[in-house]
Amino acid sequence: MALWALDLDGVVWLGDRAIVGASAAIACLGAAGHGVLYCTNNSASTIDGYRRKLASFGIAALPEQILTSAVAVAGLVPAGASVLCAAGPGVVEALRERAERVDLAWESTEPRYDAVVIGFHREFGYESLQRIVRAVLDGARLFATNDDPIYPASDGPAPGCGAFLSAVEVATGTTAVVAGKPNAAMVDLVRARAAALSTRSAGGAYAGPDSIMVGDSPRTDGALASALGWPFGLVLTGNTGASDSAVVAAADYVATSLGDLVDQLLAAGSGRA
Repeated sequence: MALWALDLDGVVWLGDRAIVGASAAIACLGAAGHGVLYCTNNSASTIDGYRRKLASFGIAALPEQILTSAVAVAGLVPAGASVLCAAGPGVVEALRERAERVDLAWESTEPRYDAVVIGFHREFGYESLQRIVRAVLDGARLFATNDDPIYPASDGPAPGCGAFLSAVEVATGTTAVVAGKPNAAMVDLVRARAAALSTRSAGGAYAGPDSIMVGDSPRTDGALASALGWPFGLVLTGNTGASDSAVVAAADYVATSLGDLVDQLLAAGSGRA
């Protein structure tokens, strides 16, 4: 039995549009007894929100199968901290399980915080940027869910969390502690969830050559695979296209889509099939 860790944006969907064949491929993996984790740097949605979106595409997922950079970054923030948050509902949800106070940057009236957390959000503006910068300059530790400069939306590339984060880092001269792929916090989270999933698997533990990370970005997904010691399956439905020859050549497996990759490895009878 194998463990497949799948990115979401650019692998399973583009914005609100499902990628053709992805849900059928995931169903094939489940029917064959393989484990599946969903590992995303997009922190905007809550865990239940991701479950509902997956379900809308015919994919059933347990909460523990969904790993987000929101969950990873919350684990880095000191317990009981006061946090100024410039991020979406997924980060707010994760932080409220750990922090004493979580205020949104576009609503805050408090002058000082223990920590600032940046994640993808659509409320980015000058006033909230000013509050964030002042909080960091006053001593708040700076954390970020991820530093992806762009992400693949349904209508094309869109600014990612890294675009917002860069403004804060430049203004403050501070480098954020980043949680998402391929950083240590996400590596630890994947390993912990993989171990937990293995304990419930009749086929035994998932590890090393019997695991694979699938994504559309060598910079994040490929580097996470390397940090885990897993092979990297690159799909060409998101940030990377077939014309990126040097990038494509660095992947262990390349396929036009998740469906094609699953078919390829199942047919090959590899250790992941």
